[in-house]
Amino acid sequence: MSSSKISLDATAKTNAMSAAMEAARTNLELETLATRGRDHLDFHDLSVATLREVIAAAFEAGYSAGLSTGYRQGRGDACREARGMNAQSKPRNPITK
Repeated sequence: MSSSKISLDATAKTNAMSAAMEAARTNLELETLATRGRDHLDFHDLSVATLREVIAAAFEAGYSAGLSTGYRQGRGDACREARGMNAQSKPRNPITK
């Protein structure tokens, strides 16, 4: 039983990914993250410090998103999401129960 309606989880993930890509583009000082098919447009020299900053920002964004949506554990939730169904959205952290 599949639904053509886009889930709130999918919408939230899409919005979060768009925001993360824009943040990375800005931090890396790139005009676009789109592939343009030209070496001089698609390859860039970046410092290791800049890469560390972008990776740290992506990690923090993912960590924060995980905290705000709650913990999802178990194969059951993953299977429900793979079938296009919403997994349980209530936190199930075994520490706090």
